[in-house]
Amino acid sequence: MKTVAILYSLLLLASHTFAAELPRYADFPAKHFIIERQARVNLSSNRLAREYRTALRLGAATGPNFAGHYTVVDWGCGSSCNECAVVDARTGKVFSDDRMNGAKTGYAYRRDSNLFIVNPVEDSLRFHFGDTLLTSYYLWNGRTFKFLRTHQDPRVEYFR
Repeated sequence: MKTVAILYSLLLLASHTFAAELPRYADFPAKHFIIERQARVNLSSNRLAREYRTALRLGAATGPNFAGHYTVVDWGCGSSCNECAVVDARTGKVFSDDRMNGAKTGYAYRRDSNLFIVNPVEDSLRFHFGDTLLTSYYLWNGRTFKFLRTHQDPRVEYFR
């Protein structure tokens, strides 16, 4: 029993150590913008825009939710599968990145930060699907996502 308690303590300590090294929203602040009038979604600005025009228009109508003046719009692509695009509320331009597609537990982001997380750890703790789940961190620069790192939380259990 002592061995189990020691192993559990080490696991918790390891997860806190790894968490301290993970990117944080505060590390990548975004400028605050007041959007008086949102631009219409520009369907010719991206190869996915026309195909997902309804989802993009409905999502963009909710207003900016990411990196100051952008709106992340996501939709399902099957069981435990998500895709997304980013819409600039000022110009209507649509941005997409294939690395963001196929997320198993979704995305995490904030309006006051340029940090974008695929398969966030908070959601992965509820995830039991049978394969490896990695949380990936990206930095948004206004046009593209720059990869920062990938992390597998040791607390996540997987059923195979």
